[in-house]
Amino acid sequence: LIGYGSSSLWTVVKSYHFRKVSKMYHTSTQRKYWTFRDEKEISQRKNALYADFFKELEDKNTSRIVELPTVEELDQLCIFYEFELLDLCKRFDPPMPITTIATAIVYMKRFYLVNSMMDYHPCDIMLACVYLATKVDEYNISIDKFLTMVPEKDKERAKSRILGFELLVMEKLKFHLTIHCPYRPVEGLLIGIRTIIPESVSKIDELKSNINNFLAKVLHSQALLIYPPSQIALAAMIEAGQNAGLDLLEQYLKQHVMRDISADKYIQLVKKLKDIQDMCHRSPSRINLNKKAKIEEKVRIYRNENHNPDSHAYKRLRDEEEKIFEQRQAEKRTRLARDKKQRESKLLR
Repeated sequence: LIGYGSSSLWTVVKSYHFRKVSKMYHTSTQRKYWTFRDEKEISQRKNALYADFFKELEDKNTSRIVELPTVEELDQLCIFYEFELLDLCKRFDPPMPITTIATAIVYMKRFYLVNSMMDYHPCDIMLACVYLATKVDEYNISIDKFLTMVPEKDKERAKSRILGFELLVMEKLKFHLTIHCPYRPVEGLLIGIRTIIPESVSKIDELKSNINNFLAKVLHSQALLIYPPSQIALAAMIEAGQNAGLDLLEQYLKQHVMRDISADKYIQLVKKLKDIQDMCHRSPSRINLNKKAKIEEKVRIYRNENHNPDSHAYKRLRDEEEKIFEQRQAEKRTRLARDKKQRESKLLR
């Protein structure tokens, strides 16, 4: 970097940082397996899960005591527990990094793209996702300290659930646990904007606040399942600039991004950024406790008891699995002892 002035130096650092983060995403499992075309594709996946579960219910001739929960109601229940997840994470000391919180929320979103809420209740999955995220994002905390933050009287019961569902979550996510969030790209963009647009320096705190508000809403949308983190960061930056009186679309995007891409790609990029902003504005809010209770009652009635830790069916299945495991272990020990005896017998000949 010898020969660069201070302004150019920061531009190079920003550019390198932004490209590095982008490159990491483009070779990630997140892009390959967990990035979808649009909200329609995500809805189709959820509808397919819903149809499969209730078709199986009909095949069993299960009587319908109350109306079935709709896909929209199940989404609302999941969003409710995303907000509960946020409330839980605010209790931690030292404060839990936003990247850890975002990682846990994305785990939940992914989990319910491949599993029905009628099989696994979001309260159980929420706790497992947070605990798993603390490990992946290196927020070091023991399970016992983690439990002090969980508002449940029976700590041993909570511990058993968290550890049991933690492995389940990892398996259902195919062990694709690295989450690329928009927070790191935002840091690179802030460096670049301060360098390129001097008048933004006096408004940097306002920009950061606006960006944080934008990303907080984005967390509850589907944007993290559709768009690269760098594009979400850029959309947040442009809207934050508008709210702070800065035209970053004109001053930054056109002058410093358009020159590196074709006109067609620039038009496509601007459309994506507007779609992300629209998704943020449509971000769902938390339903009230009365509505949540009504949805949970429907879920309780039609829930798959084989996956409910409080049910006799669940405990019976776990006992059977434990017996099978012990039987296999005993067979393995017997086989190893037999092999050892045969080897010793050969040596004595």
